[in-house]
Amino acid sequence: MAVAVAGDAASPPDNCGAVLSDPVAEAGCGGGEGGCQFEPQHGRSVRIVSMGVIKAVGVFAILVSAAVCQIPATLVVDGIGGTSVTLSVSDLSKLPQQSVKVTDHGNPATFESVLLTDVLAKVALPTGEKFHGTAASYFLFVEAKDGYRAVFAWAELDSTFMDKAVYVVTKRDGNPLTDKDGPFQLVAPGEKRGARWVRQVTALRIRQAN
Repeated sequence: MAVAVAGDAASPPDNCGAVLSDPVAEAGCGGGEGGCQFEPQHGRSVRIVSMGVIKAVGVFAILVSAAVCQIPATLVVDGIGGTSVTLSVSDLSKLPQQSVKVTDHGNPATFESVLLTDVLAKVALPTGEKFHGTAASYFLFVEAKDGYRAVFAWAELDSTFMDKAVYVVTKRDGNPLTDKDGPFQLVAPGEKRGARWVRQVTALRIRQAN
């Protein structure tokens, strides 16, 4: 297939069977993909350009546009009192970095991460004297892209209750997490089961049990 574009006046070859006046109209041409001339109109002629070239340029433009306009993945963090923040991998890179060596499904791995508590510190939390009698009723609700859910009691994360380190991971063995795991993953070293090593984390929400 081909489309017509304006060109210099010339005599039409014998194998061109139609005249196009619309620069973007489709036309058939017995001369193949190489292009052909049509009879002049008002001192100008119309030349056929391969539709394959047009399609290639169009696909390239779409791919470039998609790459430029791609929105980076983010992590939503909801605290108490309506506080909320949306963080990117770049935002997490500005927090104190932690290197965590663990065994994952029998394989040694080194995760580059930040403390979950440092991420949660971006919003209001149930800490301090005001929550002395109610802090234990709060929990962290973790949401993943694939619909997976997990819960941490707030008492597990509050250092006034216990010393338990949970990490938000962005890299494994020096490389960004794969699409299967990232771009954000929770890692809770020392737990006998990996049920709370949540992959593809999209949201962290502080809630209170009713």
